[in-house]
Amino acid sequence: MRFCIRSAALMIALAAVLGAKTPITHEDVWLMKHVGPPVPSPDGHWVVFSVNEPAYDESKQVSDLWIAPANGTGPPRRLTHTKSSETGVEWSSDSRRIAFAALREGDEVTQIYVLDIASGGEAVRVTSLSTGASAPHWRPDGQALAFTSRVYPGAADDAANLKAAEERKARKYHARVYESFPIRY
Repeated sequence: MRFCIRSAALMIALAAVLGAKTPITHEDVWLMKHVGPPVPSPDGHWVVFSVNEPAYDESKQVSDLWIAPANGTGPPRRLTHTKSSETGVEWSSDSRRIAFAALREGDEVTQIYVLDIASGGEAVRVTSLSTGASAPHWRPDGQALAFTSRVYPGAADDAANLKAAEERKARKYHARVYESFPIRY
C-alpha cells in the first residue's frame, strides 16, 4: 500500500511538472541556436553545417562548423572551436578535406583555412594576404584552391596592397570621388 501511495504521488508531481505550459518569450527565440545551410560531401557520406549560438553580449556569441553522417547513423560532432564564424565551406573532390574562410585569433583580415576531415586535427591557414581571402574553391584534382581577394587599383602584388592599405589608414580624410553612375561600378 505504501508503495502505491508513493508511486501515485510521484506520478501526480511528474504530471504537474510536465503539464505546466509556459509561453515562449523573446529571449527563448533570440537565444535559440541557428543551423546554417548544409554542405554535403561529394561522396554523399557527410554533411558539414554551421551552428550559431547567439548571446546578448556580442563577445560571447559562437559560431562553429559541425559534421554529421548524411544517413543519420551517428551524432554530429563539432569541427571548429572559434569565436568568429566560418564562411564559404567547400569540400575537396575526394571528400577528405574542407576549405573555409575565417577570421581567427591573430588574423587581421579573413584568411582561407583547410581542415583534413579524414585525419582530424586543427585547421591550417593556407593564405596570408594583407587584403584577406574568401570564397575558396577546390581545383577538380584537389591539389590547389582558388579564392577571391579585394585588391587596390594598381597594386601588382601583396606588398603593394599592404602599402596602399597603410596609406589609406594613415589618411586624415575619408572622402570618395565617383566618376560614373551607378556608383557600384
